[in-house]
Amino acid sequence: AIGVASSDPSLFELNGGALLVPSEAISNRALTLGVGGGIIQNNQKLTWNEPIVGGNLEKSGNGNLIFAGVNTFAKSTLKAGTLTLQNDATNPGKTVVFEGGVLQCSDNSAMSSSNTMSWNMVVAEGQTGTINLDSRGAYTGTLSGSGSLVVNIPFVRSDLNGDWSAFSGAITFNSTYSNSQGYSAELRLN
Repeated sequence: AIGVASSDPSLFELNGGALLVPSEAISNRALTLGVGGGIIQNNQKLTWNEPIVGGNLEKSGNGNLIFAGVNTFAKSTLKAGTLTLQNDATNPGKTVVFEGGVLQCSDNSAMSSSNTMSWNMVVAEGQTGTINLDSRGAYTGTLSGSGSLVVNIPFVRSDLNGDWSAFSGAITFNSTYSNSQGYSAELRLN
């Protein structure tokens, strides 16, 4: 055990270390990522309910890491598996670097909900990544690099309002949504 549950990130710090989670788990501990950053390796579902603050996080392992807290850390590097944003208030850090893996945005198809996703994304040459957008959301961050990015659109509206001019790689847009009234997914590049 790593101690009692706490929303205070100063009580638990990764600074150049790795947290290996071999089975399904839930963490109710806030986390500080020191200047050396930290690795979370999970091969099963891991739900992190409290905020993560500080430096850089590497996500490895084939499991699903689910963020539910309001995070303010600098960068996520996705090596493998899935990083899921459980709600509209959480985020994957200020920048997401794809080196494999999937970023699953909060998927709230309610007509009254619209999520703003303001983090930046990087897909370096030779790297790949996949982002599953929110059903109704506006992405305002930048995209840079020259790798391959797959963008999946699950519902009726996804607005891409960020500056993607520094990206020279390949982007594949996918959607399988349609309904009985003939509506299909709508992508807006602004």
